Amino acid sequence: MQVYKLKGTVDRFGNLIIKEPIQLPPGEVEVRLQSIESVDTSASKIEMDMTKPDRQVECSVPILKEWLELTEPAPPDFDDDQAKWDYLKEKYNL
Repeated sequence: MQVYKLKGTVDRFGNLIIKEPIQLPPGEVEVRLQSIESVDTSASKIEMDMTKPDRQVECSVPILKEWLELTEPAPPDFDDDQAKWDYLKEKYNL
């Protein structure tokens, strides 16, 4: 089964207009539509970059280092012993 990704528009009468020519053999097709929101992604990306500072992590494994830099740090009031105890209470119905 071949899959094609095309862009098009829907006119005021509800007709789908595909702007790109495509060579398809005759037969039935399944159509899935996804609307595209016209949001300026460059402006929103700049805002996200400004709100989230770069995090530096010490790790010898490069892929783990990249992943850890993308994660959020634990809040300062986080108690790991309490989190473990809550998990065990839930797991063993204590």
